[in-house]
Amino acid sequence: MRSPFPFYRRAEIVELFSTYLSWNMGRPAGWIADAQLQSSIEHSLGRLAQADASRRFWVLYWHRIWQDDQTVGAEARRLAARHLCAYLQEACYRAAHRASTRFTSSRFEVFDLFQIGMLKCDRVLRGFQPERGDSLDNYAISVFHSIIGEALRQHQEADISSPWALLRRVTQRFLCASLKQVSYDERAIRCYVLAWICFRELYCPAPRRDSARLADPDPATWQRVCALYHRESIGQGLAAGAPPTPQLLEQWLRQCAVAVRAALVPDIRPLGGASGDGTSLDRLETLPVVQQPSEFERLIAEEQEQEREALRERLNALLGEAIVRVQPQADRELLRLYYQGGMTQSEIGERFAIRQWTVHRRLKRLKAQLLEQLAPRCAQVLHRPLSLALLEAIGTVLEEWLQAYHGDHGE
Repeated sequence: MRSPFPFYRRAEIVELFSTYLSWNMGRPAGWIADAQLQSSIEHSLGRLAQADASRRFWVLYWHRIWQDDQTVGAEARRLAARHLCAYLQEACYRAAHRASTRFTSSRFEVFDLFQIGMLKCDRVLRGFQPERGDSLDNYAISVFHSIIGEALRQHQEADISSPWALLRRVTQRFLCASLKQVSYDERAIRCYVLAWICFRELYCPAPRRDSARLADPDPATWQRVCALYHRESIGQGLAAGAPPTPQLLEQWLRQCAVAVRAALVPDIRPLGGASGDGTSLDRLETLPVVQQPSEFERLIAEEQEQEREALRERLNALLGEAIVRVQPQADRELLRLYYQGGMTQSEIGERFAIRQWTVHRRLKRLKAQLLEQLAPRCAQVLHRPLSLALLEAIGTVLEEWLQAYHGDHGE
């Protein structure tokens, strides 16, 4: 099998841990030595003259220093990371070369894919576990290949998605970060985010297979979004001057989509810029693309969890007061027996000499009363319109909280 390396393979320890791949017109052009790294590895070789001089020894040596955040300083850890980054150049090139042949529809060349992989070098170092017996080379190739494939899928997702599909899927935190990258001021970001929230609440397209190609909202939807924005902006102190028109809100949201797309597909071309034996590197030939969640999907899941956590924190501050106000005493006892005592509705019915469906109806009424008290205050704290989706989320967390509350306050 013809080697994919159009340059000589490093063999000497000093070279392996102190040189970086140089590029010319998007093609590998040899190795460039880093003077500081070269001096560091030569000094270490002299100081540890009796040590095993194999590449595996030095991989583990620098990896232990990089992991040690207790006894070594930050500068020593950064130096170790640079040594390991130099060592991993060939592994990343092999993964980039293989990806360039697999993802033939990609607009990126090997140089671009190499840069994508090396930007995530810390992910390789964090996941490497020497105690399992595998080499860093083999592990790094698989991780770099996964990183590159994930980035290409994310770029494709951003390329083919309509502005409205991006805005339906993006998280609030990611949107805010994207707008800050474009240097919008704080008030503009608050206006744009509120417009996005209103859009998300009211634009509910019918489910379709091609969710990346959502059509433009119709004029009636824009009118509703505009009316909701006007109401919410007054409560958040954003109403200044004439209220925005539906056309202006559409323009804002298109600018949001542009910012999100730019954050998802940053330009990697300006970025400037290992190996075991040949057999171990050939493992990539049969390595499948690892289908991991994209960064976009992870951010969505993280945002959803943060929202649930915010609801839990707010409920913890409000529900105790609300429970105390429940009247009559029999209703508080009903909640206690059901959530703390673990009694079924039938058992509670026998105890109170009422039917099971009456217990069910009273529990439902009590939870509805609590939800009615809590929902407006939660919406105010979270700066979100009181929508059906928010009510469902509060209802779910309310059920969890009632169980936890009565468990913590048992007799």
